[in-house]
Amino acid sequence: MSIMSSKPIAPGTKCEVSFELPVGGKVLPVTAAVKVLYCSFSGPDGFKIGTAFGDLDEDSRDAVHGFAE
Repeated sequence: MSIMSSKPIAPGTKCEVSFELPVGGKVLPVTAAVKVLYCSFSGPDGFKIGTAFGDLDEDSRDAVHGFAE
């Protein structure tokens, strides 16, 4: 997953992110552990942060799969 940040986050940093996904007419919350893979300056918008998911709980995993279908 890629996110934008006003501040840089070093590759290798472990973080927790929370967001909502529209799935089947509902909005489902997701909380996920992620690891930063890259951080690149994107101009006035800040920094583009590339992340990889760690383990997701069952509800979050179902929400992500439902969104991706």
